[in-house]
Amino acid sequence: MVLAQLAGCAGRTPYADESATKNVSIHTATSSKSIFSSVHAILDIYSVDTECRAKYAGTVKLDKPSAAIGIAADRWSYLVFEFASSSFLAGRHGHMGYELFFKPQADHRYQIEVTYHDEIYDVVLGEMQPHGTLREMRDLDVEPCKGAREGK
Repeated sequence: MVLAQLAGCAGRTPYADESATKNVSIHTATSSKSIFSSVHAILDIYSVDTECRAKYAGTVKLDKPSAAIGIAADRWSYLVFEFASSSFLAGRHGHMGYELFFKPQADHRYQIEVTYHDEIYDVVLGEMQPHGTLREMRDLDVEPCKGAREGK
């Protein structure tokens, strides 16, 4: 799996748009019930080449309610959402991740809703079609290169 190949990426650099068009909007809502708790979310973006190799493209801090980025169209990207939470009083630290393979189309816009509330997180990808309809995209949690490596 690609994730194992990515474990060596220690340094994070800010994501530089791969497309002149800001085709992806990200809406983030994180919360906890206590002032002694905190949640941090980031998005690591990787481009996936025709040989199914992932190359780190950069990181987007999800510390604002919304962000707009440009992801190259008509090729696979690997998006890794990471949630880190801590509770001062409980002495608890948690880390969760969500992986998404994504291939945007040139004439579409995309919305990603990222939520984290009291140790429950969710990532929902929606596609805005050219005529203005927003449809939720199914979870693409299976690596698109899996069949190619298995000889299918």
